[in-house]
Amino acid sequence: MKRRITSLFVVLSLGLASVALGDSIPERFRRGELEFETYFRVDGRIEGTVRSKAELVVGESGTVEGELEVARCVIGGEVRGTIRASEQVMLHATAKVWADIQTPALVMEDGAFLEGSVSMEAKTVKKNTTAAGTTS
Repeated sequence: MKRRITSLFVVLSLGLASVALGDSIPERFRRGELEFETYFRVDGRIEGTVRSKAELVVGESGTVEGELEVARCVIGGEVRGTIRASEQVMLHATAKVWADIQTPALVMEDGAFLEGSVSMEAKTVKKNTTAAGTTS
């Protein structure tokens, strides 16, 4: 089941209920493939593939299991699987993540839990151009 959201005013049916873009997925289980073009927040449970060139927020009561391919991923709840973020992944203190992460920037608040590998592409990571022990 593939769902594509194209604007703020489009309503998406995920099987059991409908949610408007930007709204939270209600406290129910969703399974399938989700694509969206602007901000999306999950406060329930979804399983499957999530793709977007925008921001995905997993709220404190949210659980996502599957493959995430987004620009930015902000996690306060639980994620299991794979996270590929082209811009940034942020783990709030309440985050519990069991995933392999690929991103140029990872931010973790004190208390966040992460088990898995982290890969940061060298071409997108800012490097210190001053060698240790030298002065400019």
